[in-house]
Amino acid sequence: RSDEAWDILDEFDAEDFDLATQREFNLLAGEVSDATGDWDRAIRFYEAAMAQPGPANEAQGVEQRLLELGIELLEGRRQVLFFFTDRGRGVVTLENLAFTGQFRGTRAEALARLAEYQFDRGEYADAAIFYAGLLDPSLAALGYEDQAAFRLGTCSAQRVALDRLNGSLLLQ
Repeated sequence: RSDEAWDILDEFDAEDFDLATQREFNLLAGEVSDATGDWDRAIRFYEAAMAQPGPANEAQGVEQRLLELGIELLEGRRQVLFFFTDRGRGVVTLENLAFTGQFRGTRAEALARLAEYQFDRGEYADAAIFYAGLLDPSLAALGYEDQAAFRLGTCSAQRVALDRLNGSLLLQ
């Protein structure tokens, strides 16, 4: 009965409630939107809930669902109007999670997915930013360091324009 639930929720905005209830409203609206297949609306509500303080177990569940939705969008498994992929929305969702998430594991997974996506597209400057993020000491011991360091070097090597080779770029 998710459609009926959305009809009721649609009459309200999070701002209609006090701060403690806003998070609950955003979580519920996110879950209902997710259940009705409206992933764009679900992402917006989940991101709003993630930005508000609340129990850690709920926050971890929200971050995990955002990670799943972001990956599905990035891989083209979610479409707009049943035909068009929205990989850009997946990138934004994973970036938001990577830079504002509370949990190391989901942040690192989001960074890794973004880095690989940009690397595979030949966007080496963007990929390098995400690989460098994986080398942050706060994400140590999650198993990404070796691959991130290697790929960071590969990104730098790929960005070398042989016709404009100079010493500092070569050192990098």
